[in-house]
Amino acid sequence: NKKDLKNTDNLISLKDLDDKLIITNTNKLKTELNETIRQELKEKGLIDKQDFTFKVRENARLTPSQAFLSDNYKAGQKIFIQKEIKELGLRAGEEFEIFKKDDEKNTIFIKKEDELKEINLKNYGLNLQVYNETEKNFSIGEKIVFEKNDKKLQVNNGETGIIKNIDENGNIVVVKDGKEIKFNINEYNYLNHGYALTTYKSQGQTSKNVIAYLDAKAQNFNSFYVTVTRAQEDLKIFTNDKELLKNMVQLEQEKFNAIDAFEKLKNQDKYLNTKIYYQLKNISKLHSVELDKSLFKDEKKALEFIKQYEDKPTPKQLQLAESLAKKYNVTLEEDILNSKKELNNFIQEYIDKPSKNQISLAQNLAKQLHTELNKNILNSKKELSSFISNTLNTLNLKFENETEFKEVLNNFIEKLDERGIEDFAKNFSKNVDEALLEKEYFQLINAATAFKDIESLNKLIDRNSLFKDEMLQDKIELFSKVLEIDNNQVLDKIFEKHAILNGLDEKEIENFKNLESFEKEFVIENLVEKREFLTKDETLNLEKLDTKIDLIAEKMEEKGFDLEKILDFQTETQVKLIDNYFELEERREIDYLIENNDLDKAFKKIEKANHLDDFEKEIYQDKIFEKFEEPEVLDKVAKEVEEKIAADEEEKLFENLEEMINEIENEKMELDEEKIAEIEEKLEKIEENEKEETKEKENENER
Repeated sequence: NKKDLKNTDNLISLKDLDDKLIITNTNKLKTELNETIRQELKEKGLIDKQDFTFKVRENARLTPSQAFLSDNYKAGQKIFIQKEIKELGLRAGEEFEIFKKDDEKNTIFIKKEDELKEINLKNYGLNLQVYNETEKNFSIGEKIVFEKNDKKLQVNNGETGIIKNIDENGNIVVVKDGKEIKFNINEYNYLNHGYALTTYKSQGQTSKNVIAYLDAKAQNFNSFYVTVTRAQEDLKIFTNDKELLKNMVQLEQEKFNAIDAFEKLKNQDKYLNTKIYYQLKNISKLHSVELDKSLFKDEKKALEFIKQYEDKPTPKQLQLAESLAKKYNVTLEEDILNSKKELNNFIQEYIDKPSKNQISLAQNLAKQLHTELNKNILNSKKELSSFISNTLNTLNLKFENETEFKEVLNNFIEKLDERGIEDFAKNFSKNVDEALLEKEYFQLINAATAFKDIESLNKLIDRNSLFKDEMLQDKIELFSKVLEIDNNQVLDKIFEKHAILNGLDEKEIENFKNLESFEKEFVIENLVEKREFLTKDETLNLEKLDTKIDLIAEKMEEKGFDLEKILDFQTETQVKLIDNYFELEERREIDYLIENNDLDKAFKKIEKANHLDDFEKEIYQDKIFEKFEEPEVLDKVAKEVEEKIAADEEEKLFENLEEMINEIENEKMELDEEKIAEIEEKLEKIEENEKEETKEKENENER
């Protein structure tokens, strides 16, 4: 409410607004927040008090169904031609003002070179982007958001910047990502205040601190998920109705695709209100149930059906929860399994939870260094793994020679055997004696590395299953040190492999080995072909890691390790470590396909993805459904539907012709004049039928 909006000290108490992201779920609330925040910033002297007023354009945000109807347009609005309208001579990228509209004919009128042009919205609603023109005040030092892509300025919709300078003529300098952008507001006027952003605009951004102002009745699970995942450290949520918000965030939004758009327009009077319609569709999708058509005509019956699924977990939620329960060895109680809300709480608690093994090991290492682990490290798998890895490198050696080391190592192994400790990671410090045992273990690992004793190192590593999972990268580095594998050897091996593929001779390989290390790096950078969805550095790191693992295997063989042990090492390391790069590549390819509206390929890629779990696949599919809301995507899908219909009709015609030819060949008919006339008559009928069916399909698509 307005009283809450006036009290914004909690929003701007930090001097640096860069560490805060303020998100809301309605445009009205966003505007009110922006005005209130900038007013208080002025009073505190954090932005310049002088205002410069200019006309700016704000996206009217018409939904696909609204775009087809003239009721949603008004004279004076600006329209941007997203897709060419050849019949009217309107090119993509042109901008016009709506001169008038005709609701009876469902058309709007624009002027181009003094000629009045009438646009039929039934045919071209999705070819237009509509903007409202309004006046906004801007000051030096304040945060703004760009609301339209512009290649010339190199800005994208949703990006923010700080006004460094501005004058009454509209000349403005904005600092974005450390770079200055100079332009005139009269030429590019798609700007807005950037203190508070809508959930839609915040996608792709993250911040240490997020403050969310949410109108409870305008909320659903999808937008709520986007909002809360923007925060890296701290999240505060303000709402007008806490209980209603709790209920609304359990409702998943059914995405609006092209088929739904045309179906909804064609049957406008038949369906219930939009909220109930999408609740039914959402249940059908998530629970894989078929919907009785009568549900769409009987509101009472529809609401009773919806109530049955209100707190019922989906199959995917159950599958993910059971997987997490198995991983962390916890029992899922019946009341959790039967409640969607409780199951979601369980999933959120365990999805990024470090294992008990990790936590115990990290705590014991912290004791040895006389330090404490903060909550951020203890609650994050990634942070905990990093701490363990760094701590191992700080432990000091206590052996003067290898003989002393061997003696201590043998005694240590005997102590482990006496206590029945086969896997050191599963036996953690409960008393001082065990804490000392653990400290000794890591000192022995460092000693084995220093003495280059691969057999002793391997014997110790085999006693700790963490080296097969969280500390696998550390295992690679330890083996590399012991086997004296350096960067030069890795580069030589990479060059040798590519030299063979490129037909280079032994002399060229030898010449490469004589180069300095930095020269080798330069050659390899130009030799290794960049993988499409990895950066050049990532591609090189992948190649180096793969080569290093091969070199370790070769050296192990030279040291007399049996083949089974070597193969186990290669499989373990390559599958887990190299797969990280393939996972990154897979994710980027999906992001690329979605960004470029190749949604069919993106769907197939997600379904076949080897590195995504069901929960992650669902999030990616949500992104695709969000894309379907964009007009250009709707237009593309509609065209694909038309092309498929045309292709099906053509295939049907050929099938009819093939049947006739087979009939002629099978019965060996004599083609007299009468038969020829009969066949020609049949062909004419097929052609007429095809034209009629095509016309019917065109009318259907038009509707």
